[in-house]
Amino acid sequence: SAVARIGTSETHRLVGAMLASGLYANGLPHYGLKSDALWAAGITPALAAHRLAQAVGAAPSELFTLALLRGLGRLVLQRIALEER
Repeated sequence: SAVARIGTSETHRLVGAMLASGLYANGLPHYGLKSDALWAAGITPALAAHRLAQAVGAAPSELFTLALLRGLGRLVLQRIALEER
């Protein structure tokens, strides 16, 4: 199976990235951010966290996911701002 080939950590990272890409698809119009800029701002720290975790012996998948969730607050605030209009 694919999971056996690439491992559970890599599978976790890929699934997290796919889910996050869907969250970022519409961008943040309230903040003037298009989806590609928002995605870059989300995935870049996640990839950096993953590599840093590998370098120091921490859990790469967990730090990758936490870094992806970093932008979640902006997405929540965007939704609130749109609902208040």
